[in-house]
Amino acid sequence: MISASFASQPMLPPSSRRFTPAMLETIRRCALAPDAYPARSEVLGFLGKHWRLVGLTRSTRDFLLAAIRCTRPDDWMEGGQPRCWAHNEWFMEQLTVTETAIRRNIRRLAEGGFVAPFDRPNCHRRAPRRGSNQSWGYLDLSPIQHAWADWWRAAIDHEKRVTECEAIREDVARSHFRLLENIVGVGASEDAPSAKEQMRRLMSRRRRLTDPDALKAIAVQAERLAARFARPITADQEKPCTSKTTGKIGGNDGHYTESFIKKSTGMARAAAPIRIEQCGVGKADLPAGASSELGRDRFAQRRDDDRRKSNLPPTVLLRLCPPLRDCVATARPDSTACIDGAQMLAHMLGVAQPIWAEACLTLGRYRAATAVAILATRIAEGARVRSASAYLLAQCRREERGELFLARSLQRLRYELRRQTMQSFPCSGASP
Repeated sequence: MISASFASQPMLPPSSRRFTPAMLETIRRCALAPDAYPARSEVLGFLGKHWRLVGLTRSTRDFLLAAIRCTRPDDWMEGGQPRCWAHNEWFMEQLTVTETAIRRNIRRLAEGGFVAPFDRPNCHRRAPRRGSNQSWGYLDLSPIQHAWADWWRAAIDHEKRVTECEAIREDVARSHFRLLENIVGVGASEDAPSAKEQMRRLMSRRRRLTDPDALKAIAVQAERLAARFARPITADQEKPCTSKTTGKIGGNDGHYTESFIKKSTGMARAAAPIRIEQCGVGKADLPAGASSELGRDRFAQRRDDDRRKSNLPPTVLLRLCPPLRDCVATARPDSTACIDGAQMLAHMLGVAQPIWAEACLTLGRYRAATAVAILATRIAEGARVRSASAYLLAQCRREERGELFLARSLQRLRYELRRQTMQSFPCSGASP
């Protein structure tokens, strides 16, 4: 970081300026002072989660996050004009990229209207540092804070669209289940294989599409396919059951009906009242999207529990992962020493430096060190891992989807250590 005395000095005027239309529009918008500025932590968290939503690539996102982190807290709120002072070598060290990539990312930010650099031909205004041949880069981060309201509005619309798409996907899944149930109830026919193939294609498209209108068209097609094989229902054949606890009448979809229970030969008699009791509180009676919201809440709780349980003290982590112990100098290290040892261990395993940097950004530094230690322990136990870089990158992708659970791996290592300890020190009464 540059010193405060040098930061207070005025910048030297550039020899030539090349302003794109997007840069001029951004500078014009910066002249209007917004009502309030968000905190730097809020901006970092938003860009880390919604970087695709605001039109950034992964490399540009990493560069912008590094620029925000190296901005001083005093400069962030001072006069509403936050600036980033850093040398290109600092970005090269943090992001493991070349200077050409840095200039390309700055140019992308300027064209996208996120950052308005005052620039020479390389889109980077430079001022020579006194007493040195090096030069320091200067970026103006004001446009990020002026676009904060628009970004939040776009994020809310995106969340609403995702919730609507999940509700429509559940409707398609219900139609798929109803089709299979109707085919089994009616019996095999000539059109059944083609109908099941069409429904399989609709289910495949349902997973890929993210447009609500396209998903609604798929839901209509799935409903029509399920209605083609609907079973004829008579009053004496299908009688809806009433819940004894709530008094509600359940939907007559063939799941919890008296005739369905009587026809089921494999069902025990003791289970019949249970199925009747469950009628009326099934998944079909919930509003659209309610079951997915409940599932997301439970999944988020599992993920938070995993992050809490996987945050072990450094001494416990060294005891569970012996390969990491060889890369740490002291017997009682702190988290910083564990992270440095994990970086050395990752280099020994063949993990590329950009993959390690991405793991630190995605998982967090200590969580990335835990993942590398678990990987090294598995390899030491005899697990065949073809590429350590690909393995760690896959864990980053699982973390982005919320599917990475390191606590289970640590629990397995804890059980294995306990078993080895019991074998080493058997009980006195045990037979040899």
